[in-house]
Amino acid sequence: MRNSKIIILLVQAVLLTLVCANASAETANKVVAVVNGEMISLYQLEARTASVEEVLKEQRGGADLSAQEKEALRQKVLDSMVDNKLLRDEALRLGLEITPTEIINSVNKFKTANNMSERQFEQMLAAERMTRQDFEEKLKDDTLRSRIVSVMVTRKIAVTPEEVDAYYADYLARGNTPADLPLPEQGALHVIVLSPKFDAESLYKKIVSGEINFAEAAQKHSIGPAAQEGGDLGVVSPVDLDPHWRKALEQATPGVPTKPFSSGQGTIILLLDKTSRGSASAPKNAIKEQIKERLFKAKMEERFMDYIKGLRERAIIEIRL
Repeated sequence: MRNSKIIILLVQAVLLTLVCANASAETANKVVAVVNGEMISLYQLEARTASVEEVLKEQRGGADLSAQEKEALRQKVLDSMVDNKLLRDEALRLGLEITPTEIINSVNKFKTANNMSERQFEQMLAAERMTRQDFEEKLKDDTLRSRIVSVMVTRKIAVTPEEVDAYYADYLARGNTPADLPLPEQGALHVIVLSPKFDAESLYKKIVSGEINFAEAAQKHSIGPAAQEGGDLGVVSPVDLDPHWRKALEQATPGVPTKPFSSGQGTIILLLDKTSRGSASAPKNAIKEQIKERLFKAKMEERFMDYIKGLRERAIIEIRL
């Protein structure tokens, strides 16, 4: 009798294993979208969504997303995956190609530009919960997107002097001053890049209190560029920075580190040299050049969204989610 019970339990365990295996296989094989005959699986969607969700949670201090927010995020990620497939098809139509050698060279350039060793690069990937293949695929998509924008979007955009003058006049009419505009003025920038699991807030407090200076903190804890040089990136123009960095610096006080914030590279703390802030005496031409760039980017984003909309309208897209 006892042997019979053991056999029954073993059979149940085997059945449960088979059910779980079937469920996993179903998740991996289930198709959530078909774009011009190419499939996007539920597994791919969930993996990409989980990665983005982790970054958002870090930005919110570890707070979980609500069910509604998770569903909205899932849809947004799926839309992005559909757009990427459309852009790959468009690149093929236009004869644009990114070779494996180009990807390898781009990865090496990325490491060199950020003064990263192979170990630091791997640490960055781990912090972002990315594999090297994930990074290379993203790099390929970004490069294709950039080339398509250059060929099909950017060349059709123009910003006239009249538009710049009108923007400048309207800006001043709203009570602003030239100093309120982030200027293309160069200044020394220092950075600390931390793993998302690192207690960035504690390190930030130690830097502010003087318990440790910024350079020492970078040398000891940063996994980012120029870590051994104290995070000193040298002279950097704001217009060349990541949008997350630029946004943080707009509110920064020169000589005082920014509060930790999440970016694509990890958790970031920045420090501007005391001499790197713009002023109301900045040349009017420099201010207008910055306005021109703002207007150009706004037009480019609008034109690019129209371009994507056109690709979607011409494509055969089936959403099964």
